[in-house]
Amino acid sequence: MIFAATGVTDGSLLEGVKRRKNFMTTESVVMRASSGTVRWVKGEHRSEPGSRD
Repeated sequence: MIFAATGVTDGSLLEGVKRRKNFMTTESVVMRASSGTVRWVKGEHRSEPGSRD
């Protein structure tokens, strides 16, 4: 089994989505039961010029 979650608002486990000048940041966690691995992923997502993001 694999579990994945991405924060939308700040919480005790994950940070929420943050808007920056030309990009947004996200934080996610992915857990795999069979191996016991836990991975934390921080992402930067570029916004297109003129978009409402």
